Amino acid sequence: MRRAGFSLIEVSLSAMLLSLALLACFQLFEWSSRAFILTHLRSGLEGESRRVLASLATDLRQGDIHGLSVIDRRVNSPEGDSVERDAYSLPSLTHWEDPAAINPSTALPRWDRYVVVYATLANPGRLFKQYCSPGGSAPYQAPLSDLSSRINDNPALNPQATRPTILTQSVHEFRVTFNDDNDRATYHLTLASRGARKGQGRLTNERYQVSYSTRLENSGAF
Repeated sequence: MRRAGFSLIEVSLSAMLLSLALLACFQLFEWSSRAFILTHLRSGLEGESRRVLASLATDLRQGDIHGLSVIDRRVNSPEGDSVERDAYSLPSLTHWEDPAAINPSTALPRWDRYVVVYATLANPGRLFKQYCSPGGSAPYQAPLSDLSSRINDNPALNPQATRPTILTQSVHEFRVTFNDDNDRATYHLTLASRGARKGQGRLTNERYQVSYSTRLENSGAF
């Protein structure tokens, strides 16, 4: 009785077609996995940036323009490029709802503290916000004279400061500018994040950049 079977050529051709099909499936899976990681990273960075913008915008709107102080700082990023990690401070008020916080004769707030915001120089960068009362008698109306001594990478070393708020731990760049001609403050924030698929050493990088600009008009009570 004659038995039916496959020839060597048929078996080889089937194996080659199966290999091509599996290779295409693996490549499609790798592409989908990478796209998912990028989408996840981008979504996380976008959410972080919105929270940071909301916090910084509130301080800028409620601070004293005449006491704004900015320090430009640069550091090399992990990729080797030079990026800015600036710092700024301005007088603020602890309790706006307190009638005693407003000077009745001038209608000006009695600025009783400074808000200090800065990006650390270490990588990855972190963005801190603290409030400090440097001593002396309030109201504080001049720029914070010793800002450079209050922006340590370890915020516990900053004198006369409250417990820090970590706005984000993914800072790539933080740049602050102020235009004296129109009293407009602008900051540019770039967040960066890395992720890797399990079992693989390759990292997927993603950055998200936002800018915020506002005219600082607060020199009196709201």
